[in-house]
Amino acid sequence: MAEAAISVSISKLGELAVSEAKLRRQVGGNIMLLRDRLEWLQAFVRDADRKRRAGADGLSQVWVLQTRDVAYEVEDALDDFFHEEVIGLKDKGGRRRCWKAFTGLFTKVGVQHGLVGRIKKIKSRLDQISEFQKEYQIVHTPSVVLESSITSIAAWWDNLENAEVFGPDVEIIKQMLVRKDERSLFFFMRNGQEHPMFISIVGDSGVGKNTLAQIIHREMKSEMRMLVRCDMEPGSSTGDFLRKVYECASLLLCYDYEREMIAGEQDWDISDKLRQLLGGKRYLLILGGISSKDILNSVRASLPDPNDDNNNGGCVMLILDTENEEVAWHANTMNINGINGVHLLTRLDQKRSGQLFSWKVTKKSQEGSRRRLSLSGQEDDGKYSELVYRVTGGYPIAIVLLAGLLRFKEKPAQWEAVLKQLEFVYNNGSKHETNYMSNIRSIETVFWASFEDLPSDIKPCFLYFAVYPKDTCQYADEIVRMWIGEGFIKPQNRKTMVQVGHDYLKELVLRCLVDVEEIKADGGIHLVRVHRSLMGFLQSEVRESGFIEIINNNDITDVILPPSVRRLSVYSRRNTSTFASKKFPKLRSFICRIIDKDSQPHSNDLEFLCSSKFIRIISLQGLRLERLPDRIGDMINLRYLRIDSLSLKKLPSSISRLVHLQTLDIRNTEVEVIDLEFWKIRSLRHVLATKLMLPTTMKFVVTEKEDGAGESELQTLHGVRLDISTEWAAGNCPLDKMTSLLSLELEMHGSEEKRHGLPPFKAALGNMPLLGHLYLKADLIPSWVFTDPSLVSLKTMVLNGNVNWNKIVPQNNQVSGHLLRKVRPNLIQIKLQDSNKVPEIIKEQLGMILIKED
Repeated sequence: MAEAAISVSISKLGELAVSEAKLRRQVGGNIMLLRDRLEWLQAFVRDADRKRRAGADGLSQVWVLQTRDVAYEVEDALDDFFHEEVIGLKDKGGRRRCWKAFTGLFTKVGVQHGLVGRIKKIKSRLDQISEFQKEYQIVHTPSVVLESSITSIAAWWDNLENAEVFGPDVEIIKQMLVRKDERSLFFFMRNGQEHPMFISIVGDSGVGKNTLAQIIHREMKSEMRMLVRCDMEPGSSTGDFLRKVYECASLLLCYDYEREMIAGEQDWDISDKLRQLLGGKRYLLILGGISSKDILNSVRASLPDPNDDNNNGGCVMLILDTENEEVAWHANTMNINGINGVHLLTRLDQKRSGQLFSWKVTKKSQEGSRRRLSLSGQEDDGKYSELVYRVTGGYPIAIVLLAGLLRFKEKPAQWEAVLKQLEFVYNNGSKHETNYMSNIRSIETVFWASFEDLPSDIKPCFLYFAVYPKDTCQYADEIVRMWIGEGFIKPQNRKTMVQVGHDYLKELVLRCLVDVEEIKADGGIHLVRVHRSLMGFLQSEVRESGFIEIINNNDITDVILPPSVRRLSVYSRRNTSTFASKKFPKLRSFICRIIDKDSQPHSNDLEFLCSSKFIRIISLQGLRLERLPDRIGDMINLRYLRIDSLSLKKLPSSISRLVHLQTLDIRNTEVEVIDLEFWKIRSLRHVLATKLMLPTTMKFVVTEKEDGAGESELQTLHGVRLDISTEWAAGNCPLDKMTSLLSLELEMHGSEEKRHGLPPFKAALGNMPLLGHLYLKADLIPSWVFTDPSLVSLKTMVLNGNVNWNKIVPQNNQVSGHLLRKVRPNLIQIKLQDSNKVPEIIKEQLGMILIKED
């Protein structure tokens, strides 16, 4: 997307403009002029991009590509400036201060002069493109869809699953699940023995299969011992899928297992483990993504034997696209006595389309919507439902997207204008298409209208979802951190960058471009997913526009990539050694997910990235790395580093030179110690580990800034160990000045006989006024975790260890429960290792927020 490229460049120009006072006036003036010019071009690019996508205007397509290339030149020039300035001002060792100051000034002047020259060339090229625009009469014809948004994101969460719209389908599935003659779930007899039944929900993409499955999941949750929802990721093997099902089922049962051991087992071993886990339990497996009869046969072989006396019955529900309908009929042959387990899900009729649209666009409950419709007669049901049905073809995904779009429009004028324009676009594009292509066209038409209506700042954020495979969930915190690392997030007054990023995500949810899969205890977004139909459009767009290069196959050895690639997403069964001899000088992001469990360690897999001086994001999953290259410290633009490799036990000391690093994620590694200088990185905001030891002295945690302040700005610190046997001097606890922490997860490590560190630890926590989440693992949980009034902002606590309740609950049992709620007014969830030992008075006060720790 040219507009996305322009948006990123404008954001980085703004970043540079913040430090304008420190630059020469000539540089600052040129920056402001260039930014103004790019902002002016954005409106034209939106319209031209729409024409390019429709294939209606070849001249506009050329103009868009040229403008995009200029935006990339701006980004390159700015990143080169940032890189050279940092390199030039790095302390090379034992130089005298005066010489260092002189050479630093000389270097800065040279770098600024180079930036001025590049900006002048870019402005000259923009002038030439503008002349071409006039010569070839490329005019701006804005779309009505691009009217300004008017909706606030304050009430972003829409938890309406519209069970009534899918009511008939829900009843059919329930009848399949329940044998009326036996009045119990999942009891199907063959020769006196129970037999599992396969139920298949089959339909086109976007017809509502996953929504129907969610409704069934919710309504059946209390009826069985185990209910597992799991999707097979594209390109994964049958063994990988069975491991995933086993892991989901194990976590549901709070069953302990070693992830590394499971990953190394043969397929037949994991099949046996899954069979044993499901044995004797009434279960429902909701499985998506199964694309062949062979995979289904393997799943069937991993279920408990129907002739086993210990078999209490179970059911497997398959979610299948129409193209895999043969899998559904094959599953049907496994059912007994000719029982039909196939349900073909079709698009909605006009009445139900109108109902779904009305409920989604108003964000009201179904009961409230019925009441509103009855009071207003047939206004909404008649005036809009017919237009909605003609535009969307009755496809739920298109209806929901349209509702998300119109939430940001004024009613009735903008509603009618948008609907009529979409109807015109849809009709022009579908005159000579088959029914199938016409259905795809209806979803595509509404999707692009919704995308075009996004604010410019949010467009690159939404495009970034294309780096992930289809049908996968992503952690909201993780993707927001990557957006920040890329430079997509613009700072706002009185909000942190993380808060702004989550606001962007909430708007995407409100517009129905992103689905929420799981909510946090505090009401925030935990897991999100982009619908597979939308992901197809998204990945096609980023490939065509050059925003992201995507490699998604089982063999990457023959892939040819241009050196100009800016973002690279690899999802494969093979390792990345094929890139060893390549160089990508313009690379900003490398997101790699290898799913070959048998891949061997490749210590030099990342050497090729060392030539990518602009790289900001590295996210690696599945590579079995024994070490990282020592030159990783030269990647001074790196903002986000995630390494997922249980073979990695040590990080190079050069990591402390990553002066712009914001996020380090080493949770799935064996790293226990990190270079002490690392903790001096001022930009550091998030450190996520599993067994990382904190330094034993405060002096390595922060470095004083120019204003004399020495507080760390770290916001997230997970998976660390604190040696409580250390005897710290006053104010020298490693956590003592981490006053900005929002989330802390740690294990108190050390001799229980020498608990010298507990008072300093308590004092350090008392200096964290913003701390909202605390996970603490220790043999004995300190009583002041419950009673100290300083932790007033805590919303969630997870405590893994024994609690001496006698120190918390007085003998008269009169006031402590009330006191606990008083000193923790914001507490919404507390998990304990053994909730049975909690005194009744505290159970009564805590009520539903008390949960057993898994």
